Amino acid sequence: MGIIEKITKKIRTYFFLKELKKVNRRKKVVGFDAAKKIGVLYDCSQEDHYREVVDLVKRLEQQGKSVHALGFVRHKEMPQYTMAQLNFSYCHRSDFSLTFKLKSPQLQNFSRAGFDLLIDLSPHDLFLMKFLAGLCDASYKAGPYSDEYVEIYDLMIQEKATAGIKELIEHTIYYLKIINPARNDQ
Repeated sequence: MGIIEKITKKIRTYFFLKELKKVNRRKKVVGFDAAKKIGVLYDCSQEDHYREVVDLVKRLEQQGKSVHALGFVRHKEMPQYTMAQLNFSYCHRSDFSLTFKLKSPQLQNFSRAGFDLLIDLSPHDLFLMKFLAGLCDASYKAGPYSDEYVEIYDLMIQEKATAGIKELIEHTIYYLKIINPARNDQ
């Protein structure tokens, strides 16, 4: 890692931790069955990722879940395979300020949506989506394992380097279904 990358990483870590302290989040264990409102973060720069997330959202909705998926587009223009859908939205680098503040109302609304469960399917190298996952006020957050982002998630799924998004989705859903939080006596 070169000197520029190290400096950039320190700067973004500083702003990330500063913003993370401001998040007002009521953490609680939420299993798959208990989750009614689900947010999904992903990288939609690849068509196969987009298709897998569309399938996931359809499956979740068929199970009575309210789902909103937010995809990050690495290109300046929207890929042709994306379609305007009610529960899908997209963001670009330009939706974040240089100090990583959320510029667009769309991102601000997503971060304050009050999801029961946030599922982050974005890759390790997509810092802006990790940043957004950290700012999200979801009760329970699940995402791929990374030493850098341990403070963000309540559940982390470690995959082989060769695993694709389909495996990450299946393993995440599998482990979320195992979680059955203790019920409080009312």
